[in-house]
Amino acid sequence: MNVKPWNDCPTCPSCGQACGTRCPIDGAEAPAAGVLRCLACGHEWAATQAELEQAARADAAWLERLEPEHRQMNAEMEEFARRTGGSL
Repeated sequence: MNVKPWNDCPTCPSCGQACGTRCPIDGAEAPAAGVLRCLACGHEWAATQAELEQAARADAAWLERLEPEHRQMNAEMEEFARRTGGSL
């Protein structure tokens, strides 16, 4: 199986999905220091140092992957605002 860097997350001890992250989910604040949250079930757990490092790598890869898309979306929104006389 070819696991992408942004999918190489720690496994949740509650549901067994590889979805552990430090990123905020659905507008909630990021988990407390040393804690991971499961994107699949919302469970939070005190993570090992290895899990925190794994999550940090996956989170950074995910954010890096999204960056070009966000730049394009922002450019499109700015162009729309310019054409319609609106503001962002």
